[in-house]
Amino acid sequence: MISAPRAPAGKLPFRQSFGYGVGAMAHQVFDSGIGYLAFYVFNIALGVSPVMVGLAQSLSRGVDLFTDPLAGYLADSPRWRSSRRTMIVIGSLVGGIFFSLVWLFPAGLSPTGYFFWLLGCFSITSAGWSFCSVPRQAIGIEMTSAPNERAMLNALASFMGMVCNLGMVWAYAATQLPIFGGTVNGARWVGGAMGAAIIVFGIISAVFCKTKELTPTEIARAKPSTSGIGNFTAGIRRVSKCRPFLFLALAVMLVIVGLISTSYGVTPCIAIYYICGGSQSKAAIIMGGGSTLWITSGLLFTPVILWLARRFGKRDVLIFFLLLGLAGDVAKWICYNPSFPWLFIIPKAAFGAAIAAVAALAPSMTADACDVEETLTGACDSGMFSAFYNWTLKLGISLGIALTGLLLNSTGFLVANGANQSTQTLLNLRLMDIAVPAVTIAGAVVFLMKYSINNSKMESVRIELEQRRMADTGNPKVYSSAK
Repeated sequence: MISAPRAPAGKLPFRQSFGYGVGAMAHQVFDSGIGYLAFYVFNIALGVSPVMVGLAQSLSRGVDLFTDPLAGYLADSPRWRSSRRTMIVIGSLVGGIFFSLVWLFPAGLSPTGYFFWLLGCFSITSAGWSFCSVPRQAIGIEMTSAPNERAMLNALASFMGMVCNLGMVWAYAATQLPIFGGTVNGARWVGGAMGAAIIVFGIISAVFCKTKELTPTEIARAKPSTSGIGNFTAGIRRVSKCRPFLFLALAVMLVIVGLISTSYGVTPCIAIYYICGGSQSKAAIIMGGGSTLWITSGLLFTPVILWLARRFGKRDVLIFFLLLGLAGDVAKWICYNPSFPWLFIIPKAAFGAAIAAVAALAPSMTADACDVEETLTGACDSGMFSAFYNWTLKLGISLGIALTGLLLNSTGFLVANGANQSTQTLLNLRLMDIAVPAVTIAGAVVFLMKYSINNSKMESVRIELEQRRMADTGNPKVYSSAK
């Protein structure tokens, strides 16, 4: 793999930070957009089994479990490295078009027909996501080697992604506007707009995120001595042996599983059938308000998270905010109350801060692990680390979505019962909504305790890498922050 040059410890140009942040907005739509609408459209509006809806999404996201490593290998390959920005554009176009097609299904299909339509369109969307997000994140790892500047870059990207999400959380509420005449037609327009946003945000990111060029010495060193398959498997082995990264990836995956498995099925049912007595329009407003507070909390806490990370270290700050999210999870027992429906939004503030910490710090911690591994192996696998961070993230999403329908069915919930769900079913929904995230967050904290990279270690790593590059070229200034 390529031992890619890094920027010096100076401040990144605004245009690059902005471009990277806009790319995070495309990533956010890819990540959450279909999940915000699929359950309401395919289960509640069209009557497809929640298990089938969850299975279609889970299998679709499973596609990028194969395409992410491929995109990572190509992003690191000497032959394809200069085409990273082209990969971002192609991934955005393919992903955005098929994202929109998810909602343009023919009327009158059978439940099985709707299942295969969602499965097919979402699968191609997921492949597009790989070739948009992985090369972008590989570029992000190489933008700077300074730990604090790296944290700032990812915090800005996280902030911009949350601003984008602030609009998307109202997607379901938007489908209920009278102008659309129903959830299905509303989803066609709202989903189409989100697909267009993927294309626009992805292309902007490709324009502003500049890939650095290698020096002649590094180009010579980067030429593969083995076959393409050999380089691919060697990169996988290097990443899989980086223990700090593995512990971080497992922690993030557990958080995502706990969040997704309840948020896309159990929580909406609690809002609609327990808190709002079966009123979808009322529940849509309350859920939109909860998600707005979730994101607002994340936006407000992001600068605080960044400041604390500089002072106390990324790992410890991430653990603290996950514990805050765990406290919010337990508070659901009190705050999910039909007599005071707007209490529903209070636990969202704690979850918003916790997820903001994951979004701001975990990518930066991945980049740190990539640098540490480079000091040990001499190879900078920025594409592979980006791919496998995405891989575990999407595996968590895939598992979470697969669990959505299973958890919902295990509570005794039947969509045909409408507002007449049994008292036991409503109790089961509430218990499930607390227990699953609590277990996964606790597991994530345990894994994070094993992440051994801190700020002082990263400073010594940065110095060592810069000294190696200076020895290669005799002039460290060749490592400009952008072309």
